[in-house]
Formats: sequence, structure tokens, C-alpha cells
Amino acid sequence: MHKVAAFLFHKRTSAARWFFGGLLLLLLIVTRWLWIDCDGGTPSLTEYGYFATDEGFYACGGKQKFLLGRFISLIRANPNTFAICPASHLLTWLAFSLFGQNTWAHRFFPLLLNTGAWLAAYAYLSKKTLAWIAFLLCACVALNPLLLVYGRTVCNDTLMASLLLIGYVVTRRQARWAPFAGGCLFGLGVWIKPSIWLLALFGLSGAAISPCVRRRWPRIGLFALGFGLSCCLGFALIRLLIHPEAVLQNVTVDELLAASDSSYPLPNPFDWSATFRGVSSFPRFPSGGLLSMWIPLFLILPALLLLRRLTERPLRWDGRLLLYLVPPLYAGGIMIMPVYYAHYFIPVIAFLPVIWLEARHDLKRWAGHDHLFSLALWVMAVLFVFASFHSFDVSEAQAESLNDYLANAYNLPQRIVWTRNGGYILTGAALLTAMGLWGRRRPLTVLTAGAILASALLVSGLCYSRLPLSEAYKYTALFPSTIKDVAFVLQIGSLALFFAVWCLPGLLRTGCRWHLLLAALLTFATLANPRWRRGTRELARRGTLHRQAVAELAKLLPEDAVVFGERAPQLCLPLKARTAPAPNTDPVPMALAIRERYPQFPQFALLDAEHNYHFTHYENNKHLLELKVLHTLVLPSFNNGLPVQVFLTRLLFKEPSGAGPRLNATP
Repeated sequence: MHKVAAFLFHKRTSAARWFFGGLLLLLLIVTRWLWIDCDGGTPSLTEYGYFATDEGFYACGGKQKFLLGRFISLIRANPNTFAICPASHLLTWLAFSLFGQNTWAHRFFPLLLNTGAWLAAYAYLSKKTLAWIAFLLCACVALNPLLLVYGRTVCNDTLMASLLLIGYVVTRRQARWAPFAGGCLFGLGVWIKPSIWLLALFGLSGAAISPCVRRRWPRIGLFALGFGLSCCLGFALIRLLIHPEAVLQNVTVDELLAASDSSYPLPNPFDWSATFRGVSSFPRFPSGGLLSMWIPLFLILPALLLLRRLTERPLRWDGRLLLYLVPPLYAGGIMIMPVYYAHYFIPVIAFLPVIWLEARHDLKRWAGHDHLFSLALWVMAVLFVFASFHSFDVSEAQAESLNDYLANAYNLPQRIVWTRNGGYILTGAALLTAMGLWGRRRPLTVLTAGAILASALLVSGLCYSRLPLSEAYKYTALFPSTIKDVAFVLQIGSLALFFAVWCLPGLLRTGCRWHLLLAALLTFATLANPRWRRGTRELARRGTLHRQAVAELAKLLPEDAVVFGERAPQLCLPLKARTAPAPNTDPVPMALAIRERYPQFPQFALLDAEHNYHFTHYENNKHLLELKVLHTLVLPSFNNGLPVQVFLTRLLFKEPSGAGPRLNATP
């Protein structure tokens, strides 16, 4: 038994690497590949509820290329999406060409890339540390419920995360060609999402981290060259594939150029007014508490490591500064946008094992303190957290305004956050700064004191970004019970990381202890979130509903049908029926235009009983058309996941084609 334990856990052998690599592959197969044809959306694990919408948008171009021979359909409301993020559409087209049109083919290549990325990350980490530690780090993040649900579907952020991991692993190789090849892989990210330009700094940091100082600048140059050439090639191919068809379909090239050059979901650096408004509302609570304690791990931890590193003298420019800089910079850029969602953070979350392993180099070097002193700091931190929940009181009027404020989970607040929460943020920062300064045993410099103050502001700003959390904790009747739990975990996690970076490294002198600490934090972050505990039980239960709905629609819809509705692109993806997604716009003008140009196409609409804005559009134009209900589907609600009716309706037009009907405006 002792020999087995030594083989598995204490020796860096190829056999141990293969054993844990196979175990990781088995884990990925069980949690992803066996569910490839099931819908992953659950109200607990996503911010949409049943998110059977976005995947249809990401893959509909490939379906249209497969069926019609073009990436831009004549019935599309907004064809620009194919020029912004063509990768998912290209992969869907390739999959349908190889496997045929079915419920799982469009997910094959994204899932294959995601699996390869985790295996590549494991192979890299297992060379730097023990095999079981590499497995533990990869498994804890790969099993994150958010990555689990989006990782088995077509999602641009998951695709980008996969490319980042593979590109970084390739870049870190010491071969001469490695930085150039890694730069090419990162440059391919323009096919997935334009925001790759900021995340490419991950690859640049990998090129800069080299045991030979003389090779750093040549490696950086080769990476930049590969990245630039790959970006140029990507944009050229986008023009060749998309633009000619767009011109034939009366879509201007200028319009497509503007769309494909977008930096979404990062802010536009040239739109100063929107950027300033976003900055004035920062910090905000990312994604309404869905991410829970994962927020401090991928946002606060790298920021603290960066500030701690900047206080060192002499300053080490070995690439890790860039590695620590990118996550908070990327997360901050997303958080000042008018609208943002949790899945935007997936690329940074997936990078956590790499960041942690590289950070171990610094964590092991920083001095710690005696056990009693460190324990005292922890006790003070816990007391501070509990005091933050119970020391404030508000009136009912304030509670009502707070309810309206907290309900604005994703949209940019109308008021400057600091004018509302500044007192809480500054008070928390003062206490954290005092504790951090007290915990320093080395000579204190002005720069170090400033870094502690900056990190304390960051931690307290995140803790109180949608606050007063103490007020939300008190009014459990007004808010979901999960809010107080998530708020508590968020504050605990932020404070724990603050003390871990500034005060406690001495308690965890060995690398294994640091890795176990991270695994414990990741596990606790998942288990402590009630939404994720519910969601993991919902994953298997909800998958069959998607297959059943597709089978029912296949019997009712003719092959030349045109289907409107927010759920239409996803549910009709395995069908030959054309889809016209119009999630937030009036579908009536589009329906009339299609009827005038293609009168032979029968038109249908999928109408959700809860999302009634489409009903309003049709009701306001009932003099032009009427709806005939053909079938009723039962699917999970967008809001809470409970069963809700989705009506398949036939559009019956009252006026002949070409009569020039007058549309009634919808408020």
C-alpha cells in the first residue's frame, strides 16, 4: 500500500502522469460527452434560466451554409454576427457536412477542442508538479458548474477558453518554433471573439517566462509576429467567406467591417461617454452572485498577487506581471459594459489552474508569521465579516429602493455606485489596511503600504459593490434566500485571499499545501452556492426535454418553413426549417418582408407564455395577420425553470402580398 501511495502521490513518473491523465479524460467523458445531445440550460446554473437561445445564434450560420450554401441567410434579421464571431458557424457547417444534421453534431468540434484543452493543461501542469496535483487543479475547475454547463454546448467563451489554454501550453514550450506557433493559435481567436486581443497577453506572458533571460525578447517577438500574421489571415478569410455573400444580399461591406472589428464584450476605447459612465458605476457585483466565491479567486487573487509583486525590489520582469494583470483588467473591462453575463468570465476562470501554478513561485518566496499571530488575523477577519452583516440598519423605504437596485443584476446602474456605497467601501478598506500593515514583519516602505491600501480598496470594493449587503441580509422577505448566502461566501472568500497573500504564506510553506488550499477553496465555492447545488441535480433531468421538443417540431414543421421566436434557432437547429431569430425586436416587419419576397415559404412562430413582448407585437398588428395555435410544447421557464407553455403558431396573413400594409408601432 505504501508503494502504491508513493507511486501515485509522491513520485514524478510517466506512469503516474498517464494514470491521472486517463482519469481526467474519463471525468470529461462522463460529465460532457455522455450528455452531448442534451440541453445544458438550467435556471440555477445560467443567468438565462433555460438558455436554449444563444447556442442557436452561435450555430445558425453553419446550418444555413449547410442547407443553403451561404453563411448569411436572406431572412436573417442581423447577418453581422457571422462576421463578428465566425468560428462557431464554421465548425457547425463542418460538423453537419461530416455527421449530418442532428441534435449533437454542432457540439462535436467545440467539445473536442474543450477536451483537448483540458488534457493539454494537465500535461503542462503535470510537468511542473506532481501528477495528482495537476489532476486536482484541472478537475476542480473543469467541474465548475458554469464551465460544465457551457462546456458541453456551443459557446464562444468556452471556445476561446479552450484556445487560450492550448495556445499558452504551446507558447511555454522551449522549442524555437513554440512562441510563433502559440501566437498563431492566439491570433485565431479573432474567429471566435474580438476580445481575444486583451487575453492574448496570457500568451505574451508565457513567451516572457523563460529560464534564459537572453531568449525572452526573441520569444516575445516571435509570439507577436505569429499573433499579428494570424490575425491578418483571420480577417482576410472572414472577408473572403462572408463579405462576397453579404454584398450579393444587399448588406454593405462597411457595415460588416464595423461589426467584425468590434471589441465586444470589452468597452469601446473611443466611446468616452459610455466608458466613463461604466467606470463611475464600478465596482459592480459580477453577474448577480451566480459566481459566488469564484469571483475573488479569478478577480481579486491575481490583483493581489500583482500588487504584492510590484512592491518587490528589485522588480522582476519575468512575465508573471502580465499573467497577474490580465484577469482583473479583463473582468473590470466587462463589468463597466452596459450589459454583461457570467459566461463572459469563462476564459479567465478556465485559466485559474495555470495562474495558480505560476503564482506558487511567488507564494513560496514570501515570508510568513508564527501560527498564533496568523490565527489571530483569521479570527479578526471572521469577526469583521459578521460585523458587516449585523451592524447596520435601514428603514423600509431604503429597503424598497435597495430592492430595485439589487434587481438590476446585469444592466449598468443609473447612479454612481461610490456615492451610495463609498462609506462602506472606505471603512472596510481602512480596517483591512490596518490589519495588513500590522501583519508585516519586514521593513515597511511607502510603496508596500500603498499596495496594501490599494488591495484593501479592491477587496472591500468587491465586498460592498452591491450593498449594503448587510441590509440585504436583514430583509430576507424581500430578497431570495440565496442572496445572503452568496454575499456571505463572497466576503469570506475576498477577506481570506487578502490575508493569504499579505499575511499567511508562512503557514503553507510547501507547494502541496498551497494546492490543497486552492482545491478546498474551489470545492467550498461550489458547494456553498445554493444555485449550483440545485443546478447539478437539474442537469440530467432537463436534457430530455430538448430532444422531445425537437421530435415534436419535426413532425409539425415543413422543410421550407420559416420560424420566428427566441427559442426557434436552438430548437430548429437539427431541422431543415429556416429560423428568423428576433429576441427583442418586432418580428412583424420581417415576416411581411419575407412573405412579399418568398410567398411560397409558410411562416410560424414559437411564442413563450412568459416572454409576452412578441404577443404584443402581433396584437398591435392583428389587422395584418393572425396567429393560429397548432401545438403546445412544455419547456422550462426562462425565469425559474418551472414548466411553461410554448406555443407553435402559424402566421396567417390578411392582406395580399405587395399591398404595402401599414404597420402599427409598438411602444
